[in-house]
Amino acid sequence: NQPLAPGSVVTVLGTQLAAAAQAAGSEAMTTLAGASVRVNGESAQILYASPEQINFVVPSATALGPAQIAVENLGRPSVTIAAQVVESAPGLFTVSQDGRGTVSAVRVSDFAAIGAATPAHEGDTLRLHVSGLGNNPNNVEVSIGGVSAQVLVAAPPQNGVSVVLVRVPAGVRGEVSVVVGAGGRVSNTASLPVE
Repeated sequence: NQPLAPGSVVTVLGTQLAAAAQAAGSEAMTTLAGASVRVNGESAQILYASPEQINFVVPSATALGPAQIAVENLGRPSVTIAAQVVESAPGLFTVSQDGRGTVSAVRVSDFAAIGAATPAHEGDTLRLHVSGLGNNPNNVEVSIGGVSAQVLVAAPPQNGVSVVLVRVPAGVRGEVSVVVGAGGRVSNTASLPVE
């Protein structure tokens, strides 16, 4: 188990977690497709539920330290999952939606999704989507190609996701790594094409 941060998106994998596959609409839902999740007894917002996967948001008021995650499907409890809640546990969103490969990034100037056909350039301001920065993201650091990048904004999470605006540093070229750090912890490593 990886540590969790208040306000972060968490994925639980298993079997018979929900009655059907369903994504939440624009309203916050604590029950979706018959599934519900509680963290230390507090209902969590569910973003997606299926028989094999549930994505939920750790309640923002969750205390730091040991936590118990309980999943119910149509009122039937599952095994309780032990977790550790920490101030921050950053995770970068990627195009493949599995935390690997190309980072999910958008160039602010033209709203172009960054990819092989539309790479980033030195000096571009990029919008990254990051989970696990905690309720009040501060001291967020981003490394692009091993070079410290200027963080312009690290916003509090909305539905478990923080927007981080970062400037691509000088001298970075090629398919480079992107890592976000906060609270002494670092995210997964994603790649970013820079021309």
